[in-house]
Amino acid sequence: MVDDDYQIGVYKELICIALAHKFKCYIKNHPNPIYRLNIDTNNVVFMDPLVPVELLYDSFSLVVGTSSSGLLNFGSRAVSLIDLMHEMTAEDVIYLKNHFYSTDPLNSINFIQDAKSFETIISGIQD
Repeated sequence: MVDDDYQIGVYKELICIALAHKFKCYIKNHPNPIYRLNIDTNNVVFMDPLVPVELLYDSFSLVVGTSSSGLLNFGSRAVSLIDLMHEMTAEDVIYLKNHFYSTDPLNSINFIQDAKSFETIISGIQD
């Protein structure tokens, strides 16, 4: 729904924010190679994309994705970038959010609106 280069730019911006706040960043690509983003950046750890997300539950203070169902496993530690994907149509945004709410109506995913919101979340973790 969104150009890969655009998505990569959004992720790189957030990675820079996380690194500036002394977080260690990991990238776990989609298990299906067709959907993988090739984020070429320094100072991150690349994980095996075939490891099921369910095995990562207690390992991270924050998990960032766009529309992955795996975000539902992390409760309020999950951050969705759906609203940052400005190339996406309003109908696509609604469709993707409905995916989360139809799967888990009480989910507590953070749908951030901008990079400042991400920085606020990260700052709250550090407190």
